Amino acid sequence: MKNITVFVEEYGKLVIKEGSTLLQVSLEAFKDDAKKYLGARIENEILPLFKQAKDKQYIKFLTNRDVDGYRIYTKTISAVFIMACKELFPDKDTILYHFLGPGLYAELDGKHNISFKETQDIERKMKEIINDDIPIVREEYSREETIELFSNYGYFDKVRLIKTLDKEEFSIYTIGSHIDSFHGYLAPSTGYVSEFKLKYYYPGVIILFPSRRNNYNMDKFKDQKKLSKIFKESNTWSDILDMSNIGSLNEKIKNNKVKEIIQVSEALHEKKIAQIDDIISKDKDKILPFLENQLKNLFPDHEPEDVPETEEESTIWLQDEPLICKYEKRKGKPITIIEGYNGADSDFKILSKEIKKLLSVGGSFKNEQIKGILCLFFD
Repeated sequence: MKNITVFVEEYGKLVIKEGSTLLQVSLEAFKDDAKKYLGARIENEILPLFKQAKDKQYIKFLTNRDVDGYRIYTKTISAVFIMACKELFPDKDTILYHFLGPGLYAELDGKHNISFKETQDIERKMKEIINDDIPIVREEYSREETIELFSNYGYFDKVRLIKTLDKEEFSIYTIGSHIDSFHGYLAPSTGYVSEFKLKYYYPGVIILFPSRRNNYNMDKFKDQKKLSKIFKESNTWSDILDMSNIGSLNEKIKNNKVKEIIQVSEALHEKKIAQIDDIISKDKDKILPFLENQLKNLFPDHEPEDVPETEEESTIWLQDEPLICKYEKRKGKPITIIEGYNGADSDFKILSKEIKKLLSVGGSFKNEQIKGILCLFFD
């Protein structure tokens, strides 16, 4: 086998055997420090280390200080976290939600709140997996093989996604007895992601790793409670809409359900605006002066106008007895029935129109009932 020559940034010219992988090049160039390098950039293309090096290539190896190396690092440590949770909680699915500051927030499904002790157990198990330095192997599978494989492992959200994609081959990673799929590349083995910490963050955990956001110091963590609350509410809305993963969104697009998603989303936003209005009304003596000051700072030249308060009279019959709101399923679809109004039919029709406008949903008035309105009066 003949030799070829490559040029490695931060090392120089290197003569290697033809057919050598980028992993073998990094081991030859960096010796004991090779595990710092997670992937490579060649001619502006990001490549995993299992790819073969070619003659006269200029190779820049990537660490977690590089943007693309950081992405490989976060995906690999996520895979290790999922493996650890699968071993400790085999009947629970692991859900990776979103970044919260410098870390990745994760939970277990099934309303299982991770305790402080369980956080410590997961961290210990992750360290075991990393110390074992398990090889990470990427292989290509056909669509049918991938669906069967993920179905056997209970990855039904991934099955939903695959069924909606126009692809015939999928990349699957095998790590010991664990299989998974990721968008992008992973490191060659679990031993490449030794720097991490788990932070207990009820009801889940935050996976911390060195990044620019914490100046590569994992002890620096600023709690972002308001942002966390917004993400939590967003996740709740996603569950209501059955859009907690890309596969479910793709299904709705293919089945022409986008209009329904928009209507329910608008109703949820209207509900949120109404809640904000309630908060302002309850504490208007404090909030309104604050808002006025903010507006004055933004628009110092604006002269406010005195608008006389007017009490708007209702044009429909208002009864003392509460309306009856019933939830039923008809032909597999949830509907709400509102009845019990003792005013004129013409007034009930006006009320039906106002409710549909307020909640941005559909519905019909018939036989002294309003039918088809999705009930969103939940806390």
